[in-house]
Amino acid sequence: MEKTASGGGNVVVVDVLVVDVVLVVVVVSTISGVVLVVDGVDSSPEQATNNKVAIDVHSSAWRPFIPRIVADSMVRVRHNRGVSLQTDIAASHLETLIERLTGVHKAVPDAEGDYSVHLRGATFMTRIDGDDQPICRIYAVISDGVEKTSELLEALNAINTRLTFLRIIWVRNQILMEGNHLALTMDESEFAAKCNDIANAANAFGDALVSDFGGTARFKASQDSGYLTVREGHGPVYL
Repeated sequence: MEKTASGGGNVVVVDVLVVDVVLVVVVVSTISGVVLVVDGVDSSPEQATNNKVAIDVHSSAWRPFIPRIVADSMVRVRHNRGVSLQTDIAASHLETLIERLTGVHKAVPDAEGDYSVHLRGATFMTRIDGDDQPICRIYAVISDGVEKTSELLEALNAINTRLTFLRIIWVRNQILMEGNHLALTMDESEFAAKCNDIANAANAFGDALVSDFGGTARFKASQDSGYLTVREGHGPVYL
């Protein structure tokens, strides 16, 4: 962190994190025990350079901004991505839920924000999308390396007419079975139940899709002996 003096105050120069083409977030490190996260658009007074912003934190002009910035910041940085306060809360909630269900020490997403969850003998993926109303998306990768064709899309559409509260889609050469839930109200039992529904549907349609349209089966390959035990009679969990 670079510090200079300006007008008798302490000026801190911080890097600007460009989250996308329109959003710029300035992260100010600890000063006298206070951490500020400020939006580059709303945070006047400021002096912008090419890729730095100089902020006089102790200036009286900053004092009205500090409570709002600390207590009600609308933009935060999470895993190097700009997210809303609601999304940040939802992601934290999801991580805690994953840790309790799976026993992992710390749930960490990949570079695209997806979490891998190995639950009851099979692997699912989950992520948080949305800002004002965050949604938890849970899905199984039925297969990957699948080319998109009109025949494939017709087959997926036919399957979707038979699904309730789930959908099957093709994305980036993968066939996904997906279910959604409101992220902020979801509990452990609801997350597990959604995984059960996804597993049932993926098992019901997965083999035929791989046989007819190729690709590498992923969800079936993720199933371990724990999954087989569930299927053999320890509760109506999977097909």
